Amino acid sequence: MYLILRSWRAGIALLLLLFACCVTLSGCATLPTEQTIYAMDTFITIKAYGPDASAAVNKAMAVFTTSDQHMNVFDSSSELAMVNAASGQKAVQVSADTFKVIEAALAMARLTDGAFNPLIGRISGLWKQAEAQNQVPDREQIRRALRFTDYRKVILDPSTSTVELTEAGMAFDLGGAAKGYATGAAMERLVEPPAAGDR
Repeated sequence: MYLILRSWRAGIALLLLLFACCVTLSGCATLPTEQTIYAMDTFITIKAYGPDASAAVNKAMAVFTTSDQHMNVFDSSSELAMVNAASGQKAVQVSADTFKVIEAALAMARLTDGAFNPLIGRISGLWKQAEAQNQVPDREQIRRALRFTDYRKVILDPSTSTVELTEAGMAFDLGGAAKGYATGAAMERLVEPPAAGDR
């Protein structure tokens, strides 16, 4: 599981790097606009060319920053962390983007019969702790954590944009799903026509 999580991070980082090298905005400039941030547990670099490149890069980076604020499972103030904290207690209202990512991730879980599972928050939490302690979780810890990964026990209400984990101890980790969504949204910001005020 740890290797899978790490491979997701590496894959997203590579995708962003390749895309950054290829994006061209309304012609080419001698010097590119380049920006690097750390968000979503990944270093993200975007390089773009053209007279509107700076504004476009800022908009794209804002997508990653917002996604990190909403879906970072290790940030107690994020929407996702609040959903996890309320497991077994109540539904939590989330933003449209967070709801969309959760909905898509659960659909993928059903499609793959759980091979892709966004309810691995307890598992990834073990590995986060293991990384800090330099000690691999034991089998019993993993076995106990696996009891809280049933994605069929999640209730979504599109009319109120609420998410409910019906069993106490369940936890999301959207990981690659959140990164993939943010990457796609950032690409859209990079290629969309600039607003009049951005010129």
